[in-house]
Amino acid sequence: MAKLRFIKEHNEYQIDYYQNGKRVRRYLGPDKKHAEKELKRVEALTKAQKLGFELIQPQTASVYNTPSPAVPATQENKPGSEGRHITISKAIEVYLGRCEGAAQSGNITKKTYEYKSSLLKGRFSEFLRKKFPELESLDEIQKVHIESYRAYRVNSRNKNAPGRKIKPTSFNNDLRELIAFFNYCIDNDKTFHVLVNPASKVAKIQKADRDERPPCLTKEQINQVLEKCNGDIELRNVIETFVETGVRYNELRNLRWEDVDLAKNMITVKSREEFLTKSRKSRTIPISQRMRELLKEIPHRSEKLFDLNNLERPKAKKNNLCNIMKRFLDVKKHLPFLRRGERFHIFRHTAITRWANSGVPLPVVQKWAGHSSVEMTMKYVHPSDEESTKWMQKFSDLNK
Repeated sequence: MAKLRFIKEHNEYQIDYYQNGKRVRRYLGPDKKHAEKELKRVEALTKAQKLGFELIQPQTASVYNTPSPAVPATQENKPGSEGRHITISKAIEVYLGRCEGAAQSGNITKKTYEYKSSLLKGRFSEFLRKKFPELESLDEIQKVHIESYRAYRVNSRNKNAPGRKIKPTSFNNDLRELIAFFNYCIDNDKTFHVLVNPASKVAKIQKADRDERPPCLTKEQINQVLEKCNGDIELRNVIETFVETGVRYNELRNLRWEDVDLAKNMITVKSREEFLTKSRKSRTIPISQRMRELLKEIPHRSEKLFDLNNLERPKAKKNNLCNIMKRFLDVKKHLPFLRRGERFHIFRHTAITRWANSGVPLPVVQKWAGHSSVEMTMKYVHPSDEESTKWMQKFSDLNK
């Protein structure tokens, strides 16, 4: 019987089974869902072998230096059968076709689909054609090809600033989507005929963040930001709402007055047909005292708290909210403590850090923030030296 275990040393799952009297151990990557599916598949194939089915080895070698489990011989996958291979371009076409359907049904965002398309049909396919013109079928792509793509991307130039190289996040995002693509191909092996994920063991590019400033603001810095708004009441209201609620930018864009319940003292961030939150779930956030005062100051112009949807209008008036981002970037120029490229998301980090530093339990902070796990919430918590000193003092007082 096949066994599955997680190897902490390598941070990935390993499958262990016997095939034709020989012990086989293979690494399957860090994805638990994929590892469990592979375990079921191996068990089914082992059972088929015991029942007397003729088994053949796949022609492609595994990237993990151990043989992949044999598959039952059928008319479609016998050696020499052309139906067993699918070309790279055809596989990408099929995958993106299904992604497009998912985007239309709302299972993934349009932006996610566009990113997948630009990667798979664009830069990744173009790289393979230039660097490895001999590659034709999808099952010929191995770990070495993904690592070569990694080296190529590391030395690529920023499209908007040719003098700078791309950020590590750019390749890491590409790697994430490639892993998802090959995992999908493995899950649908009857169509794609791929048994292993060549991208799952490729290392991410480690971020070398030289800017030591934390991605959140102190109370004094928040006050400085609000002062620099220079009478721009609408921008001030938007920033304060971010700080008090910790919502994401797109969530604020779609927040309606009907979502505000002053009687229950709650704001509901809803997933709707025209808008899905990042977690695709609705959540409630308690209204703070300052937020309650702010709601009385925000003018009722439409069904939404802030009409931020018309972002691409070319000739927006200065007092129109559709150029709110540009107005914040103008304010940021006068605030040296804000990092280069910093946008409204810093106020979400600030809100979550303030909640955690105030002693709000992390599961509660997680609920308010709309995170899927406490681990994700922890990435948004940035305790300052002053906070660390304060809590150590409390700890010392308790032990007196």
